Amino acid sequence: MIGEMFVEGFDVSHTKDGIQWGGYEDELLDKIWRQINSPDCPLLDQANGYRARKTADQLPKDFGANALADASEAIADAGTSKAISEVAATPPAAEVDQVSPPPEPKAVLQQREHVLVLPWEGSSIRVVLQLVQDQAADFFVAAVEKSATSEEVLTVRLNLDHRFSIAFINDNEQALQPILRILAALALSERMARKSGISHTSIVRSGANKILNALSVEHS
Repeated sequence: MIGEMFVEGFDVSHTKDGIQWGGYEDELLDKIWRQINSPDCPLLDQANGYRARKTADQLPKDFGANALADASEAIADAGTSKAISEVAATPPAAEVDQVSPPPEPKAVLQQREHVLVLPWEGSSIRVVLQLVQDQAADFFVAAVEKSATSEEVLTVRLNLDHRFSIAFINDNEQALQPILRILAALALSERMARKSGISHTSIVRSGANKILNALSVEHS
């Protein structure tokens, strides 16, 4: 969009590349803002409401690799292990609910694994962070399964084809790093709560996924 503005009664700077507004610049900008965001010409609302949306198919092949590495290193940090140990000190509660593994996603775009030693009887768990592509899946999936060697595997999936990802993440790879850390923390907390005997631990994640569908709509 190109616009031209003609003004009278103002001097120019000595370099001839700017206008000396004489204290009226803020007032002028406010009037321009009102003009280009009026009901008859809502240019600002149109610009704020338009963003190029990227589905997972349109992302670079290495999208998210750095974010996965960053989140994995954060999980491996000694401070994270200490925090897990402190949370794990919660006394047992009710019976454990059984969580069936979710269906496999349409495609796994990026993956990073890390073995984390947890404080329950010295057991270890393999944490698998995945960026997946599946239009029918939730934004965030966390599931614990047993491997062929009876090792626990905690899979944490972030769906890049979810409406929330398309709206807020896929055009900003840096946003992945804190989000992956948050999801990993939530998944580990859910697993620890279940290990402590708390039932229905997945209800928070299930509710969050439903709410995120509504939160996928941007509001100016």
